[in-house]
Amino acid sequence: MKPYSHLSAPAVLAGIAILWMTPAVTQTPPPGLGRPLNTLNAVPTDPQILALQRQVAALQAQVNALLAVVQVTPSGLVLQGPSVTSPAGVVLQGPSVTLSAGAIKLSTPGNIEMLAAHVSVQSKRSLFLPGGGDFNLSTDTDLRLDAGSHFTVRSSDSISLRAGTTSEVAAGGNLNLNGANTYINSGSRPVAGVGNLVNASGQVVSGSPTVFVQ
Repeated sequence: MKPYSHLSAPAVLAGIAILWMTPAVTQTPPPGLGRPLNTLNAVPTDPQILALQRQVAALQAQVNALLAVVQVTPSGLVLQGPSVTSPAGVVLQGPSVTLSAGAIKLSTPGNIEMLAAHVSVQSKRSLFLPGGGDFNLSTDTDLRLDAGSHFTVRSSDSISLRAGTTSEVAAGGNLNLNGANTYINSGSRPVAGVGNLVNASGQVVSGSPTVFVQ
């Protein structure tokens, strides 16, 4: 007789059934834990999950920086800077940046610089450029000012127009030069007109009292 031959076939089958129906300890957690013991306090090690977490952190930092310089008010959108989180100020960059609104106001106690290959300022109505200090227009090449109708230059003090070489003033109609005294080539002799007296030496005796030539 072979060993264990005294066990009956029904007993052996019952033991196999009990082992098959009993779950593994690592697969069934104790009551109340909710997940297997070998997964408690697990740290994600998937590279894709770690990369996603880094992207979320970087995006949150960008959102915080944006909130530091962008303020939404009842009257509109306000860009402000510098601030604690943006000491360098506000930067708008892209292939094309468009600011469109009913009214746009640029205000700063410092300087405003516009650097571009071409700068175009257009106004469908009036264009007003006030300045509390000096107003300078400087270019390395040509400077041209065009007006569709009237062009006026005014100053509460003096006006100086200078040219390094040739200067030309042309008018399609009348050209009026008005001044309390008008000097041509820094002259000091009065200009003679029709009916004015000239002495024997050729000096004008009763010429214009306001126009002088050399």
